[in-house]
Amino acid sequence: MKLKPQQPLMLLSLLLLTACSNPLIGGVACTVGVTEGCYETALAYDSNKESKKALSYYQKAALKGHPEAQFNLAVMYNTGEGTERDESKAALWYEKAALQGHANAQYNLGVMYDRGTGVLQSYDRAIEWYEKAASQGVASASNNLGFIYSRGFNGRRDLNKAKDYFKRACSGGEKKACDNVTAMQREIDQQARHHAI
Repeated sequence: MKLKPQQPLMLLSLLLLTACSNPLIGGVACTVGVTEGCYETALAYDSNKESKKALSYYQKAALKGHPEAQFNLAVMYNTGEGTERDESKAALWYEKAALQGHANAQYNLGVMYDRGTGVLQSYDRAIEWYEKAASQGVASASNNLGFIYSRGFNGRRDLNKAKDYFKRACSGGEKKACDNVTAMQREIDQQARHHAI
């Protein structure tokens, strides 16, 4: 029997689907270089609460450039799940995923620079990563940007910019940001009255 042109692709898809749902088969796919097989195997182990095995497969997929695997590996290092907690390694893997456009990695890397955990503290770097995450709709990143600008932590206090970031965060569902919009407007109005006197 001769296969139709689309049948080899369907067979490959079926094989990968089977591999992804079975850690043993996925592990085989990983050893022959299928990055998605490594990642899916890690997810399967992770969902079964087998953190050490998940970590191993996340590492394999992460080393092959898989951004979700890089992010999950960073989370494991950041929390100490399946390994010793290592914030420097977490920052390294967050950055690798962030450079590939992973929005949550960008946000988490911003938090690390904001707080100085795993990296040297830098509001400029925090702002850089928060802005990238915020541009992808991460409301918490917009809220954190608003907070930085409202307090002038970066040496540039800007209440209007803070209010704009809080508005974006509020629109994105960040409830505390909605309160921050009101507080910023009050402070802006108070400053305007003060300067008018």
